[in-house]
Amino acid sequence: MNTKELKPYFLLITYAAVLILVVSHFEWLISQVGWIISVTMPFIIGFVIAFTLNRPFLFVQKHLLRLLMKQKNTKPERAKSQAAVLSILLVYAALFFVVIKLVDSVVPELIATIQNFSTNVSTYVEDFTPVINNLFTTLRLDENVIALINTYWQDFITSIGSFFNAMLPALVSFSMGAATGIYNMFSGLIISIYLLMGKQKLILTFKKLLYAFLPTGWADYVVHVGRVANRSFGGFLTGQVIVSCIVGTLCFVGMSLLKMPYAMLSSVVVGVTNIIPYFGPIIGAVPGTVMLLLTNPIQAVWFVLLIVCIQQFDGNFMSPKIVGGSIGIEGVWVLFSILVGGSLFGIPGMIAGLPAFGVLYALLREKAHKQLIAKGRNPDCPETPPYPDSPGHVDDSISAVFGNADKKK
Repeated sequence: MNTKELKPYFLLITYAAVLILVVSHFEWLISQVGWIISVTMPFIIGFVIAFTLNRPFLFVQKHLLRLLMKQKNTKPERAKSQAAVLSILLVYAALFFVVIKLVDSVVPELIATIQNFSTNVSTYVEDFTPVINNLFTTLRLDENVIALINTYWQDFITSIGSFFNAMLPALVSFSMGAATGIYNMFSGLIISIYLLMGKQKLILTFKKLLYAFLPTGWADYVVHVGRVANRSFGGFLTGQVIVSCIVGTLCFVGMSLLKMPYAMLSSVVVGVTNIIPYFGPIIGAVPGTVMLLLTNPIQAVWFVLLIVCIQQFDGNFMSPKIVGGSIGIEGVWVLFSILVGGSLFGIPGMIAGLPAFGVLYALLREKAHKQLIAKGRNPDCPETPPYPDSPGHVDDSISAVFGNADKKK
């Protein structure tokens, strides 16, 4: 055997050896990956912020550049530089304003809500118990069933009270240990500015390295994968953030008009969790519903109806218009990608799982399309027999065994 014939065996042995090493040192590898993630966390945060703000940055930069180019004696290069700097300032000023406003509005209400619930949980139980008993009487439930439900209800309320009582010390300890998180976030913001300002040079450097050290075909494919990923992740994340902001605003306006308590806190929770596709609305509605259920059950029902109306408006109108077809996969795969991503990486996996699966789905569909054409099959109707003289033409011996599709028709 020559070297060319032995190459597949060498590759198989290499893959097997690598797999054995990974399995035997799995815990060590996980710890090393965790260490690398903790060290590079500011860069990860910076990349996420820059990637999310990239489209708003390009939008503002485009319109500013158009205004600057209308001025007399303005050089194109100088106008581009000025537009980039002004766009960075405007986009990050808007980001800081929104974050500071949310923190100033939500944190005091969150602390007050926790204190209120921990103090008045027994009152809520006394006020709500007659409502439950009247409901059981109306439904004519058996006394044993009522007693059992009441027992579980009391345990549920007690657990909620214990949870809120434990929240204040947890918040204190969290705030004391938040220095690392604040440092990572601040460093990530600075890094994101550099990434947005110098992204063209970074992309050019990455392409130079690709084409210098990889075969041309591989380099072309990596660049193509990057473009598909940028289209999928960029369209999804930016659009989803915009939709979530609109959903949170609509929730706040609706709760304010209906004079519901905890409007700001519930609206922020609904808006933030709406970033998670499919399950986000359900997750976001639970805290507000529980808080209102204990204080005013009728308002809890109206809150649920409000969330249902907003999510219907979101799912049928806003998301298709704003997010659009950036993902382009069927509903069952949406559910699959969210469940798998969530089980592997938690909340970040639920958010990034859908666009990540969208990238794999697009690449696989593209590869299958090319393979079907190479076999002479119609990509829109692959069961159609190939055309004569095509690479995938079925000869008479196979037709004799499996039958001829044309004759069956």
